[in-house]
Amino acid sequence: MKIKTILSLAVAGMALMASCSNIDENERFIKGDAITVGKKVLIEDFTGQRCVNCPKATEMIAKLHDTFGDNIVAVGIYGGPFGKSTTGKFYPLTTETGEYYNVKNNVTEQPYGAFNRLYYLADYQQWENIVAELIAMQTVINMECENTYDEASRQLTINVRAKGLDNVEGAYLQVWLTEDNIVNTQYMPDGKPNKDYVHNHVFRTSVNDRDGEPVTITKDGTTEKTYTTTLDSEWKAEDMDVVAFVFTKDGVQQVVKTRVVK
Repeated sequence: MKIKTILSLAVAGMALMASCSNIDENERFIKGDAITVGKKVLIEDFTGQRCVNCPKATEMIAKLHDTFGDNIVAVGIYGGPFGKSTTGKFYPLTTETGEYYNVKNNVTEQPYGAFNRLYYLADYQQWENIVAELIAMQTVINMECENTYDEASRQLTINVRAKGLDNVEGAYLQVWLTEDNIVNTQYMPDGKPNKDYVHNHVFRTSVNDRDGEPVTITKDGTTEKTYTTTLDSEWKAEDMDVVAFVFTKDGVQQVVKTRVVK
């Protein structure tokens, strides 16, 4: 049974209690290419710079990385309830697309995590159990992503390949850019702002349509997509990653994360 907002009655009860209010080309097929198999988990961390509990969720994500390594791909999506000040001014890390994702996912409390778009849960203390369950699942897609970056023009070329281990109906490909080591304000659990807080895996933009684009995934066939984009002048290319994933109505089928500059 697919679980969207409820993992179990007990977990759902805890999810209601854990919020900040209480304490963001062309397609072709190639045969025979070997791509490493491995189930990974996309964590969409809906967060905000005014969210006092969000640093605790970030600590949990760091713990998950320590435990599960590269099987975890986290993206901090800034916006939502705590993406702006009490006067309505947006914080620097809030983006228009991040706001769109918050609204689309009905985010009313933060921190709030989406796990392979199967489980949605505010209680970050339960996140480790969810990830352990998802990693044990089998993948039906293998993915690779190769990036070429030109420093002079700041132009980035992204090549994504997705090979089907089975036929996948209703597949969409999403390609995002994230950035680490961003120093900016974050409200802390003590209620005070930390202007020197280091934000990681921050969602910057979607390279393709913000809702993804349809792709054809067939057994033993490989779909390849190439994108070219120019990085914003304020972004540090050496701290950035490309996050690409394939999803269906049944959640994220596979995700891959690669550095912009190797």
